[in-house]
Amino acid sequence: MRKSGPIDTQVWGHFFATRHPVKTAAAVAARIRISERTVEKWLDGTASPSLQAFGRLVRAYGPEFLAICLPGCEWLGTAARAARRESLAVELARIAAELGELQERL
Repeated sequence: MRKSGPIDTQVWGHFFATRHPVKTAAAVAARIRISERTVEKWLDGTASPSLQAFGRLVRAYGPEFLAICLPGCEWLGTAARAARRESLAVELARIAAELGELQERL
């Protein structure tokens, strides 16, 4: 288990892999506009993000990402859960619309 400061890189890896199951490092790199190799180093624990890169990660992934970096911060955990609920609601609406379209074609 490698750590980047107080943050377990396996936690980061799991967080990013659930959002980008294919080519995780490439997807994160594209989303925050940084090199794929740099993200690979973060994920394998051989490097840590700079403050600027960390800011990009927070901006791109919101309170859910920040909450895994600061476990035990109650208000941040609440914000992360609210953000996740919103993201799931959007996904649920997309799925419902797609199901409706398929139903109309029957």
